[in-house]
Amino acid sequence: MKRAMLGTICLLAMTSMVWAQEKAPKAGEEKKAPTPAAPVAPAPATAAVTGAKIGHPAPSFTLTDTNGKKVTLADVLKEEKTQAVVLEWFNHECPLIQRHYKAGTMANLIKEFPNVKFFSIDSTASHAGKEADINKAVAEWKMTNPILMDDGKVGKLYGATNSTQIFVIDKKGVLVYNGAIDNDPDGKESKVINNAKVTLDQVLKGETVTTSTNKPYGTAIKYAEAKAAEPTKPVEPKKPDVKPMEEPKKPEAKPMEPKKP
Repeated sequence: MKRAMLGTICLLAMTSMVWAQEKAPKAGEEKKAPTPAAPVAPAPATAAVTGAKIGHPAPSFTLTDTNGKKVTLADVLKEEKTQAVVLEWFNHECPLIQRHYKAGTMANLIKEFPNVKFFSIDSTASHAGKEADINKAVAEWKMTNPILMDDGKVGKLYGATNSTQIFVIDKKGVLVYNGAIDNDPDGKESKVINNAKVTLDQVLKGETVTTSTNKPYGTAIKYAEAKAAEPTKPVEPKKPDVKPMEEPKKPEAKPMEPKKP
């Protein structure tokens, strides 16, 4: 019996040694590290979209011009004679605006396209409330296109960045062009291409606009800075109205009547 038990113990010991040798790394063989999990690629970031989109309805608005007249884009588009609308971002102090108006760039467009409505929009923060000064400054240009005063909301809605930047809207109210008024930012181009004219020609003929966007030029629009939100004042808890405890009334002491004999 003792011999049988001793044999069993020896057999188990030998089996354990053989298993340990099989699991141990062989000479010259490096121990393999566990395979790491494949990294998960982050989802591509979505670019922020700002301003009006080409091929989409142009955002409507209501603005007041420098003479106090209100203009609503939706109403202008409903007019029977309106075939298209041109919005020009405007700053009478911009040298390039001055150059274009002295050269008659906009005046010539207005004459050539009598059924297109032209509006200039001033989103410059420092011009707020200075309608009379603007009218006086541009009097020599004899502008027939109204100058609409904007507090910055419409400019940001369209994504306007520079004066002389124009937006062309077709009869259906769809934005078809956003960019520079022409290809001559320095005034030195021998062959000037008026982008507004090219776009309007194609729109009025029912053709596809071949160039719907390009980089605008001109003075950067200085919008009003957003006001920082005022910090919320902590609400102080109301103190409970604690009424002072009234002193208990002392019983009135009645004089003791002497007993009658």
